[in-house]
Amino acid sequence: MVQGNKYDSLVYGAGPRDQADMCLKVNARYTCPRCNIPYCSLACYKSEGHMTCSESFYKDCFMEGLENQDVSQDEKKKMLEMLERVEQEDQDFLDSDDDEEDLHERLAGLDLDNDAEEIWNRLTDKEKEDFQKMTADGRLGNLVEVWTPWWQVKDNKIQEVGKDSSKSSNLPNIVKDIPDIATLLKNSKPSADLKNNVINILYAYAFVCRLHNGDHMTSCVESAKDLLAVSEVLDQNVVCTSGPQAVQYCMKQIQQNPALRVPQDFQASVIHDVIALLKGPSNSEPLKFVLCALSQVHDIICKCQRTERKDSKSHNGEGHSVLDRKMLSGLKKKLKFLLGWTERFGMALHSLIPELQLEYCAVQSDLSEQGQTQEAVEKNLPNLRRKSPGKPLIQELA
Repeated sequence: MVQGNKYDSLVYGAGPRDQADMCLKVNARYTCPRCNIPYCSLACYKSEGHMTCSESFYKDCFMEGLENQDVSQDEKKKMLEMLERVEQEDQDFLDSDDDEEDLHERLAGLDLDNDAEEIWNRLTDKEKEDFQKMTADGRLGNLVEVWTPWWQVKDNKIQEVGKDSSKSSNLPNIVKDIPDIATLLKNSKPSADLKNNVINILYAYAFVCRLHNGDHMTSCVESAKDLLAVSEVLDQNVVCTSGPQAVQYCMKQIQQNPALRVPQDFQASVIHDVIALLKGPSNSEPLKFVLCALSQVHDIICKCQRTERKDSKSHNGEGHSVLDRKMLSGLKKKLKFLLGWTERFGMALHSLIPELQLEYCAVQSDLSEQGQTQEAVEKNLPNLRRKSPGKPLIQELA
């Protein structure tokens, strides 16, 4: 550094002076040549409160050094462009901080869990566009923690003495007033197809739980409509004649509904969920998971009945049923009946587990074949696009 220039005070101090204005910790030994603020060290000089002045100083040093060096005009131009880019990036970073503060102010006072519509209304057009792009390209999914179903959570094998093992915080509460199926049927016997209908409802329940990523109880109206869209047993009193057919009916409904359409491997994984529900937590409680699942479907309908508007004309769009009070009451009775049947005859569900395991393997095999076929077509696509020379379709008559 050249002695005696305007930057000497950055290096050569004049002995201890007043307390450093930046860190307020030790005595200042130097003075800024621009603003005359005393500071104690390089870290103090480059602190956040002095950032504008320090960055300008380094830029001036750089420009002065650039003028003294023997470099071409093109090199100088490139270095200046680099400086401008760095400066623009810093400004964008500061602007983004302002945007975050502005967003925080706009969302202040809102319930982030329950005021989704109001939150959306307070976003700018740019924020909405960015959100939709993240949803479309899958980036949003990476930000969301995937919910672990309660039927996959392992309970502690060691129980505290005197503690009721049935009271697990992970499991839905079982409906208390389950009717006696013998009282409901009186002298008649239950249909053998009831077990298949239960499978249909269990598939719809597991699918909706995963579709809503575990928030199915907080959005009960949407969950109820999705349940009806997937399960024809709930929506239209359809009777299933086998376990695999009960699953196939659900998968068909999903594939035909654009609002519910998901990858086929997602649908296949739900079959595994149904099997887990049928197996239960242990041999000593073989029907507990089925009772918990049906009880939570019942709770969704009850909560929906309390929160749904009285206007029976309310509709959720294409593919969804109207949720009127009469229909909701009928669904509650149907679920109570199936809960009563499960308590008395639910062990018959276990006979369907091998059939469902075979169905899962069949669906996975179909997916594998589809993938292989698609791969073969994509590899052969260039050959398919080649047009062989042929005779002209139109010929001039002599």
